[in-house]
Amino acid sequence: MQVNLSAVDTALIVTRASVSSFHALDSVCTHAGCTVGTFVQQQGYMQCPCHGSRYDIQGQVVRGPAEENLASFGIEFDGADELKITLPNLPLDVKPIQLYRRAGNRLRLKLTFEGKSGRRYQLRFKADVVSAFSTVPFAVTPNGLAVSSEISVTSDGPRHLYVDSDNQRGFYIVDEVE
Repeated sequence: MQVNLSAVDTALIVTRASVSSFHALDSVCTHAGCTVGTFVQQQGYMQCPCHGSRYDIQGQVVRGPAEENLASFGIEFDGADELKITLPNLPLDVKPIQLYRRAGNRLRLKLTFEGKSGRRYQLRFKADVVSAFSTVPFAVTPNGLAVSSEISVTSDGPRHLYVDSDNQRGFYIVDEVE
């Protein structure tokens, strides 16, 4: 299977070798930069459509003209339903947060995101990288009550959510509601 991630420039090739073994590879052919196809079990290789280079399930060259193997990425599988792929040097999409002072000298954070027409979003928070995200209430205006749990977007463009700062450090993410 190929996986496209918005923060990754190219697709990844993720192949299941056995019940508990996976391989994650960069899909860019090391010969001329074309996108390599997915692994075909019956053939025992994946092939670049541009010049025919072939790679085995681990990304090793089995036929040129490519001379270098595909880049591989670390994988952790929990044995059930979670597969973690380590992507080194992945750029994070971090945006600066504006602070607003409210009555009583309380701070409010202004979070901006690109909304898409016809979609609904929620604000989620986690205190550290190992905790799970939980939904948190927000306001849609700088001085409104922070009681909304979801926002529906009617046109494409930037949207703003406001959340009361409670001196808690962590990570916020605006997630599309499915």
